[in-house]
Amino acid sequence: MSLGRVALAHALRIEPDERHLVAWGAATVFLIEWAAVLVANVSETLFLKRIGVDYVPFVFLVNSLLMVGTTYAVGRMAARVEHRELLMRTFLVLAASLLPLWALVQADVRSVFVLLVIAAKQVDAIALIPFWVAVSALLQGRQAKRLFALILAGGTLGSIVGSFASGSIARTLGIPALLLVAGGAFAIAGLMALRLRRSRPPSLRHPPR
Repeated sequence: MSLGRVALAHALRIEPDERHLVAWGAATVFLIEWAAVLVANVSETLFLKRIGVDYVPFVFLVNSLLMVGTTYAVGRMAARVEHRELLMRTFLVLAASLLPLWALVQADVRSVFVLLVIAAKQVDAIALIPFWVAVSALLQGRQAKRLFALILAGGTLGSIVGSFASGSIARTLGIPALLLVAGGAFAIAGLMALRLRRSRPPSLRHPPR
C-alpha cells in the first residue's frame, strides 16, 4: 500500500485489517444507492409520461403498505440465513429481477410502469437490510462507531453519481437502459459479496491515534 493510502487510513482511524472491509462496504453501498437512484429516475420518468400524476398518491400508498411486508420478510430471512450468503443472493436476485422489467418496458406494457414505481421504492430497502446485517455481524461495537460513517459516505457518493449519470446514460442508451445499468450494479455487488464470504471479521485493536 502506498504511503498516501497508509496516511489516509491512519487519518480516518482505520486499522490495517479493517481496510478491506471498509473498502468493500463503501463500494457496495455506493453500488446500491447508485442503482436505486437509476431505478427511481427511470420509474418516475416513465410513470409520469405513460400513466400521469393522478395515480401517484395511490401507488405511493400501495408502496408504503408493501414496504411493511418487504422489510418484515427480509428481516426474517436475515435471522435465519447466513448473513453473507443472504447478501450475495439478494443482490443477484435484484439484478435478475430488473431484466424482465426492462423487457416489459421495451414492449411498452402499460402495467409495468406501475410495477417500476413500486420496485423503485422496494429495491433500496431490500438491498440495505441484509447489507447492514452482514456488516454489523462483522464488526464489534467500537469498530462500528468508527467505521459506519465511512461506509455510509460511499452511499452518499453513489446517490450523487447516480443522479448525474442518469441523464447521460438516458441520452446515450435510452431511458430503459437505466434498468440494465442498475442490474449490472447489483450483479457486481453480488460478486463482491461472494468474495466477502471468504473474509474473516477484522480483529479489534486500539484505534489509531
